[in-house]
Amino acid sequence: MPESSSPKVVCEERALDSYSNVLLSLIQFWQDHGRAWPEQITIVSHAFKRERLVDCHCGAIGFPLDRVNFIGIDPPGMADGTNEAAAKGVVEAVTQWLEDPHGKGNVLGGKRKKRNPWGISQLLFSTEEDRKRSGVRSEIREDGQEYLSEGSPQPWSYNN
Repeated sequence: MPESSSPKVVCEERALDSYSNVLLSLIQFWQDHGRAWPEQITIVSHAFKRERLVDCHCGAIGFPLDRVNFIGIDPPGMADGTNEAAAKGVVEAVTQWLEDPHGKGNVLGGKRKKRNPWGISQLLFSTEEDRKRSGVRSEIREDGQEYLSEGSPQPWSYNN
């Protein structure tokens, strides 16, 4: 980041899809802010991505939806519905995430793999000590990918 950037701005640089944007940003917050989970999150994105980001991703990772703020601004053609191809893509993306909430399958997992030609680690934590200290329940699969344990409560699900 440029030196003139505010120290309050932190970039998460490893995410390969919108799900990872949400999850890895939570992990980054925990690492950068005294090992505490955020009480609430605010997502700024295109308005048409609200359902995917809030309902699908925050729902899948177990972040309480009443603690999620969303600010959405649509590009031209989306708000008025004139971009039919894009609108169809929005529905397709939401459907894929509803069917595969953590992106483990061939379609969504395959997209992640294609977006990572440099082999950037997708592990949630860089050390086993941090993983344990965080309280995050996850599993590392044979392919080296780490996923949240489905059905397990996560530490951000509770008030700090």
